[in-house]
Amino acid sequence: MKKLIFVYFILFLFINLFADDVDKALVLRNNGEIKQAIELFQKSCDENNTRACYNLAVLYDEGKLTEQDYIKAKKLYEKACNLNHTFGCYNLAILYDNARGVKKDELKAKKLFERSCNLGDYLGCYNLGFIYYEGVVVNQNYTKAKKYFEIACKANESAACHNLGVMFEKQRGVSLDFIKAKNYYTKACELKNSFACNNLGVMLFKGMGFESNEEKAKELFEKSCNLGSASGCKNFRRLKN
Repeated sequence: MKKLIFVYFILFLFINLFADDVDKALVLRNNGEIKQAIELFQKSCDENNTRACYNLAVLYDEGKLTEQDYIKAKKLYEKACNLNHTFGCYNLAILYDNARGVKKDELKAKKLFERSCNLGDYLGCYNLGFIYYEGVVVNQNYTKAKKYFEIACKANESAACHNLGVMFEKQRGVSLDFIKAKNYYTKACELKNSFACNNLGVMLFKGMGFESNEEKAKELFEKSCNLGSASGCKNFRRLKN
C-alpha cells in the first residue's frame, strides 16, 4: 500500500481580483527582489487576498529565497485555508503531520486533508483515503478509503489507482475482483506507477482471472524496474534468465 503523499504545492497562479499587487510581487520574486515581493504579498494578504497569503506562506515554508520560518508559514497557510484556498489547507495539513512549526497533530492534519479534498484537491482526497485505509487517528474504514481513492484515481493520481487495485486483488473491504484489480493496475502503470506495473505483471504471469502471458508479464516487470521498483527488477531478471 502506497504511503501518504506529501507534496508542497508551489503554484503561483495569475488570475485574481487583486492581480496588480500580487502579479507585481511575483515579478519581484522572480527577479530576486525578495524583500519588496514579501512586502507586496503581505499588503495583499492583509486585504484577504488568498493568493498573496498562500504564496507568501510558500516562501517562508521552503526557505529558499528568504529565511525559513514555519511559524509564519503556518499562520499564512491558516489564513489562506480559512479563506477557502485549497492548497493552503493541504500544506497546512503537511505542517501538522510533520510537526513543522507546530506540534505534531495527525487528527488536525486529517481534518485539513478533508477540507482540502472538499475544496477540490485530489491529493487531499488521496491522503484522506490512506488515513482511512490504515486507520490512522480514525477507525479503519475501507469503504471511505475506497471512496477517496476513487476521487484521486479519477484525477489520475497513480498511487490511488494502485491502491484500488490492491483492494480488489486482496479483498480489502470489497469483493475479490481480478478484472477491476487489473484495470486499476493498468491505469496506474500507464501513469508510471512502478508498483502497479509489477503487480500487474504478477497477475499476468500467474494468470489471475485471465490467461497467463509470460511475455507481457516480462515487459511489465522491465517497465516496473525502469521506474525504480526493486521487486520489478527482481522479477524481470527471473524471467529474463
